[in-house]
Amino acid sequence: MSDMSNEKDLYELNLQAFNLYMQGKFQECLSLNDYIISLYPYHAYAYKGKGLSLVALGKTEEGIKCLQEAITHNPHFFDAYHDLAIVLYEQGQTSLALEILNKSTPNNPEEFLAKKNLVVFLTKEI
Repeated sequence: MSDMSNEKDLYELNLQAFNLYMQGKFQECLSLNDYIISLYPYHAYAYKGKGLSLVALGKTEEGIKCLQEAITHNPHFFDAYHDLAIVLYEQGQTSLALEILNKSTPNNPEEFLAKKNLVVFLTKEI
């Protein structure tokens, strides 16, 4: 299979997982992300999806570990920092959420604005 086919397949799998999550089908999303990780063990997007699914299923600590794993696999993946910061905030760990967010590097103006807004919000919460 060519690299282009692999990339297209991976894109399709990620899209399916995202759609499952948005439909509230968290267990199915979790299973699909586990499958993606079995094919692409260092795929940060799948770890992020797995982490968010676990959080939605009430397995917050496992979800946090997956979000941290996403960051480990791609330190430039702003969404993983953002989502981890929100989960930590929801767990009452506002200072840690702000610390995580401050380690992130936005890759475009939308991410920069999202970071700025969340930093302002978290700073007010401390």
